[in-house]
Amino acid sequence: MLTALGSVDDVVKGFNLGADDYITKPFTFRELGARIDAVFRRIDWTRQPPPPRVINNGELRLDTESQQVWVNAKEIHLTSIELRLLHYLASRPGECVSKEVLFREVWGYHDAGGANLVEVGVRRLREKIERDPARPQMILTVRGAGYKLRRPPVPV
Repeated sequence: MLTALGSVDDVVKGFNLGADDYITKPFTFRELGARIDAVFRRIDWTRQPPPPRVINNGELRLDTESQQVWVNAKEIHLTSIELRLLHYLASRPGECVSKEVLFREVWGYHDAGGANLVEVGVRRLREKIERDPARPQMILTVRGAGYKLRRPPVPV
């Protein structure tokens, strides 16, 4: 909406009537251009493909819709936290994720001090999906930084 009415009540009324943006006169073309660019960024974001329903990572297969996990074609039963932890890591293969981020994004807590809870969660998940949890090959520890799910091997 482009208007000369600039009071807070006018702006709120404009948004309540369905405006996506509200620009008052006088304005600069630089500002108008920046706002148009912002709209195009939002449009591009909405056109991104949805995340994959099934995540395959070598021996690991995770169906995000049915919330089922298989390792080497054997179904593995996970708790909801273990499933969320695996999904978070599997959505970012090869990316190191700190314990703080995992505590916030998987457990949903914003307080500090959840490192031990994350360590226990990773240990329990490893016990279920790793061949040898003492020598993990899928969920790797990045010393001093966090954890990452190994990228699947590239076929030759």
